Amino acid sequence: MSRLPAGTDALLVTNDPQARKVAQSVRLALGGERVGLVHHEAPPTAFYLALSAAQLLPEQSLGLAGELLTAVSAATSTSAVLSSVASLQKPSPSLLHHVASLWPPSRFAVDWQNQTVRLGDEAQAPEGVAVVVCASAKPVGPSQTRPGPATELEPEAGAAFWGAARWFEASVLLTGLDTLVARTVMATSAPGARTCPSCDRPGGADLCAFCQLPVVEPTGDTTYGGPA
Repeated sequence: MSRLPAGTDALLVTNDPQARKVAQSVRLALGGERVGLVHHEAPPTAFYLALSAAQLLPEQSLGLAGELLTAVSAATSTSAVLSSVASLQKPSPSLLHHVASLWPPSRFAVDWQNQTVRLGDEAQAPEGVAVVVCASAKPVGPSQTRPGPATELEPEAGAAFWGAARWFEASVLLTGLDTLVARTVMATSAPGARTCPSCDRPGGADLCAFCQLPVVEPTGDTTYGGPA
């Protein structure tokens, strides 16, 4: 398909720089005025929850994707246990952690929300409304016990992200996706909500996902009708 059907909006969500470059090319090929682009850096299980939320947005509210994904991130607790942090970029390990990585029995617990790394083989996961997990083919330790019924992603999803031979990752959603979507749409539909100065789409994030322009405070009542 070289172009989107007339009157149709689409949203591309990326999780790494290479995917972002590809999405930018696709956006230009399909017609930038109808294709939104949002970059959301997150571990695979958290990214899965973010994508699930974005799919619940009505088409006329796709411009709110950036704000919605921020809300989903705030309502998600992601932890991981790794066999090594030698290739870990974020969060940043300490020198002690790098030295410990040279000792094969070492295990490292990562808290993505607080951006911390500590020595340990147990991932701390709170109770929530949904759980998504991803793990290497070979167990990393006792933390690989699933925290209740969970959606499980393929191992390939996390191998490149964590850069360890053995790892386990779990994301717990603390608030239902339907609730998060409803809150986002409601907050940005109230009087005084910000909009894009070019396309009039509602947008809670700093940049319009479709025009890549700063959203602004409205000067009057506007109703999004989409580009002509």
